[in-house]
Amino acid sequence: MRTIHRPENTAIVLFAGVALFLAGLVVVRFGEGPAYPAVSTIFILAIALPPYAAIVHWLSWRKGLALVALLSILPAAVEGLAVLTGIPYGHFTYSAALGKLIAGVVPRTVLLAYPPILFAAATIASQTVRSAPARVLLAGAIGLAIDLVFDPAAVHAGFWTWDVPGAYYGVPLQNFIGWAVTGTIYAAIFFLVAKKELARDGCVPVMALAGGFWTVCLWTGYLIANGLYLPVVPGVLLIIVMSYLLVAPSCPWGQEAVSAG
Repeated sequence: MRTIHRPENTAIVLFAGVALFLAGLVVVRFGEGPAYPAVSTIFILAIALPPYAAIVHWLSWRKGLALVALLSILPAAVEGLAVLTGIPYGHFTYSAALGKLIAGVVPRTVLLAYPPILFAAATIASQTVRSAPARVLLAGAIGLAIDLVFDPAAVHAGFWTWDVPGAYYGVPLQNFIGWAVTGTIYAAIFFLVAKKELARDGCVPVMALAGGFWTVCLWTGYLIANGLYLPVVPGVLLIIVMSYLLVAPSCPWGQEAVSAG
């Protein structure tokens, strides 16, 4: 096993995760008002910046920024497609709580919200399996698990609603099928772009999972506080896995052990 030096700021990530969990459990109550979209934007930006910085530092600023931009714009475009056509997530509508809409369709904050989830999923996958195809599939599955936590909480908070609500706390099955498909595609893009760095280092840097970790911590606390208990199960499991990786980061694969596919 190739041991990775634990960055000192992983302790800060863990502490912030505990704070966000407690905030979701006892403090956070979502609503609307003139200041709320700005607060929401600042909060989402604060969650997104650390994993963005980790990826850019790892890949180099040009390659990293290009990847972050691609994985921000592409998911936002797919979200817009879903709002307009129902493909691939089903017909749904955003509320005003997340700020102004791009072309009247998708909030600008969506550009920031998805990449941290993908980076967390890719980090976990890179430390769990060694072949590129297995990493892509596992990252897609982990992204779906995060959505099982996030979507019912966001619907309860009033961030968006489906035209035809589903059985899973208002979220339809089509949404999760869409997440599995698109998340796997985005993971394939990520691992293809990072192929050289993964061959060199074996795994994605552990700090890249910070934003996804914080997201799951906040929403898991919120779910418990509001009696939405089924999504708490994947939330707790994800928190345990990501906490372990932050406490004892290691890469099981030496440079020669990482399969190119």
